[in-house]
Amino acid sequence: MHYPFHQSNYMWFGLPVMALGGKNKKGLFRITLYLKTWAALRKSYANDNTTVVLSIFATEAALLASYFCRWHKLKHFCWVMGQDAGTNNSYHSLLASPVRYLVMSDFLKQGLERNSKRRAFGILPSAIHVNDLPPFELKNRTLDFICVGSLIPLKRVEWVLQVMNDLKKEGIHARICIVGDGPERKALEVLGHNFGISDQVHFTGEVQHAEVIAQMLQSKILLHPSTYEGFGNVFLEALYSGCHVVSLFDPLNGKHTELHKVNSYPEFYSIAKTLLLSQLNHACIQAITTKETTKLFIDFVQSAGNAK
Repeated sequence: MHYPFHQSNYMWFGLPVMALGGKNKKGLFRITLYLKTWAALRKSYANDNTTVVLSIFATEAALLASYFCRWHKLKHFCWVMGQDAGTNNSYHSLLASPVRYLVMSDFLKQGLERNSKRRAFGILPSAIHVNDLPPFELKNRTLDFICVGSLIPLKRVEWVLQVMNDLKKEGIHARICIVGDGPERKALEVLGHNFGISDQVHFTGEVQHAEVIAQMLQSKILLHPSTYEGFGNVFLEALYSGCHVVSLFDPLNGKHTELHKVNSYPEFYSIAKTLLLSQLNHACIQAITTKETTKLFIDFVQSAGNAK
């Protein structure tokens, strides 16, 4: 409905996409956008004999889809991706039943049931399409750490600078690349300067996805101190790139020893330091394939029965 910020039709992995270019505008424009969205749903239903609608994120698009599905007796799945499982999402109480909720992780399943009193139909993890990524290379890694994400308070990037400062105090030199941009960048740059580690920290700003993976392929350890993480493709991309990961979340539930879950900053620093001083193995790990996720979704659709 809103992204990209222009109206167009295009193909995505062989699927037709109708981008409505809402741009998050409000007022009368928003009402017009809802009418355009409803018309697009009707067009898809008429032309493609639609039987299943999948809403990504439990937001206003899911709200419109839920009433459209109720009207036409279609199966409606809503894929909860992250913060839409939180306490401030009023859309859950507005969605027209029946809605079959899919969540990306156990963490989101628990959050959805706790915050919205909605039971998840199943867990549908995200996946990465490795054919679109640069090939894995086993080579010397010139970067000790990498941090990837928006530079916003939620991501708590100041922790990675604190790690660099604490290492410096112990006489341990390290380098980190911080990939991403956001309103916290200036404050983080100032913090790095105050710590006296500016020459050890490189801020890339916003870069193309291929460049993110290229930086991961040069890095030993991904530091991910985010305060909230529904799943995070960054985990899958880092593991594919051969990085070890230090995070407060483990959406893969301990399946990979390269993903180190911690509960506090002291643990975060301790694990980061231990890994830095260790002889690490950097193997390409494809934790979840797109085929696996696709098959899971098909299984969920089939298990939901015939809604018509």
